[in-house]
Amino acid sequence: MQAQGSATLDGTLEILWQGGAIPHNKTVFGAIISAAGGVSGRFADLLGSKISPTLFFRPQYDRATEVYLLTWRDYATSDLVSSLTGNQRAISQMLNPLVNSARGDLDTVLDKIDNLTTNVQVAAAFDQFSPIAGVAYTNMTSGMASLQTGNASSRLGDLRAGVQGFSFQGLENLEYLGANSSRPPFFLASNSDDLPGMISGEPDPRWGFFVKGNIVQGDQKDTVEQPGYDFRNGVLTLGTDYRFSERFVGGVLFGMNAAKSWINDAGSTVKLDGYTLGIYGTYFGEAFYIDGQVGYGWNRFDNSRRIVFPGIDRTATASPAGGQTTAYGGTGYDFQLGSWVIGPALTFQYLSLGVNGYTEADSLNLQVDRKTTESYQGSAGVKGSWTWKQDKLKVVPHLWAFYRHEFGNVNPATMATLAQGSSAFTMESVAPERNYFNVGTGVTVHWSDNVMAYLNYDAQLGQSSYRAQSISLGLRLQL
Repeated sequence: MQAQGSATLDGTLEILWQGGAIPHNKTVFGAIISAAGGVSGRFADLLGSKISPTLFFRPQYDRATEVYLLTWRDYATSDLVSSLTGNQRAISQMLNPLVNSARGDLDTVLDKIDNLTTNVQVAAAFDQFSPIAGVAYTNMTSGMASLQTGNASSRLGDLRAGVQGFSFQGLENLEYLGANSSRPPFFLASNSDDLPGMISGEPDPRWGFFVKGNIVQGDQKDTVEQPGYDFRNGVLTLGTDYRFSERFVGGVLFGMNAAKSWINDAGSTVKLDGYTLGIYGTYFGEAFYIDGQVGYGWNRFDNSRRIVFPGIDRTATASPAGGQTTAYGGTGYDFQLGSWVIGPALTFQYLSLGVNGYTEADSLNLQVDRKTTESYQGSAGVKGSWTWKQDKLKVVPHLWAFYRHEFGNVNPATMATLAQGSSAFTMESVAPERNYFNVGTGVTVHWSDNVMAYLNYDAQLGQSSYRAQSISLGLRLQL
């Protein structure tokens, strides 16, 4: 529109986008109104300015004799924000001050977001900015700690039962940690009083050695705020112990930890390799016992964050490290009722985890702050077994059930910024449900005094969004 004199603006400007290729941000379109005598005022309202969920037409009034249109990004419109989750809104709020001044790679990525045609697609793209590795750290490290303390606790139970010498359990199963392995967990074990050629023919019976390996596989289901993921945790525990008296045994252990989580459908993963050093011990009477363990671990993570949406296919990587401190205590009492052994048990485990801050490499990099977590987990339950004998054959089925409660804040928020520069934003992780149950059953078959086989199944129940289970099969030979 051209005016011969001057023009004063007011009212509503309606813009009709005809479709076609989405223009770049800050693309200048021709004058919509010009007046040789000058233009004053502004339009009170705009209709039809939307090009895509994040790109809009915006009238410009900086020229004295005309008004023209400019494309302009807005990543925090009420229409878009209302369709986002809390974490996606945090990304929206972090990006919006940057979107119209972005340069280089960030501007390239934002151009691809501007080309998305629905709020759902934009929300999915915002998810790609999230430091998603943090959601798996706690599960992986707490899983490692539980497996290591479980192996030490199992060893202490063996010692109370009179086992001596060298014990292998579950080592063959560690192959299962391979990402391409398709077979289910399988535990293979052996036990002997001495190692021919390595330990003298008459070892000191007060000394003992053990090696145990095991694996747990499970999944965290999708929630509104957080996509689910699958995980696989495995440990190898080596220890040596000394029987200081008839009722007290103490030892030192060294653990190797490996885990992997598959975080989203785009192929993002987190791997963990770690080591644990600790001490353990038990004091027991005829039926009563007290177990304890403390340890410190070193962890190294390998993050692979896939950034995939229409027009973008990249991977950001990082290798943060951290440490963890664990303490475990347990007590129980075993009642002997004929062929039955039944007893209550109480346990408590403390975990303090730290993952150092890091800056990603290779693509749309995030600078993530140090993250710390503390877990205080207690449990109460009962375990029982029944023994059936026929000549040298002895069959022992057993059951256990424990109620567990988490007292700590085990999944705190993750703080991050764009490495290119941005305000800090916070990603809230979904805290695991605090109450759940561990139940299991198994059977041990003693074919003779020297040959024993066992099969165990354990499951974590009572959490709507989390599942973990394990099956163990083993053989022990005592020579």
